[in-house]
Amino acid sequence: MTRRLRRYNHHLSVQLLGNRAVSLTVDEQALVAVSAPVGMCREVILHGDGGPAILGWTLFAEAALQGGGLQDLGEQPLGERIFGDAPARRDHLQLACFEIASNSWCPAATVWGRRSRLFLGQWPLLVHELFLPSLSSHSLPSDKELE
Repeated sequence: MTRRLRRYNHHLSVQLLGNRAVSLTVDEQALVAVSAPVGMCREVILHGDGGPAILGWTLFAEAALQGGGLQDLGEQPLGERIFGDAPARRDHLQLACFEIASNSWCPAATVWGRRSRLFLGQWPLLVHELFLPSLSSHSLPSDKELE
């Protein structure tokens, strides 16, 4: 997604909302391979030419901060780290529609989102993305157009 956004936006930036410890559900624990009910969460907003485009949050084991190099990610898009050098693995893709309340970066809206598990080396990351209304104001090409 980051690569596609860069291709069709003159300006793309990441606003880091935070990195913090969070409680994980049993399902999330299994997907990020942690035995404790606590994991880490990195929250960001990707901004494109039309404003906030994607709200993203990633759940992962605390050990991935050091082992996966996530502690120094800062405002670099996670997608660039995952897909940058080697082929990435993705599984457990889920799509859903969400109602979001009005906030400082987006009006109230119904938006599409996805959740998938990606791997950064040996580290499973549970990546959530909500596609905000400003993203739909830019026409992104289909996958066939990107080939």
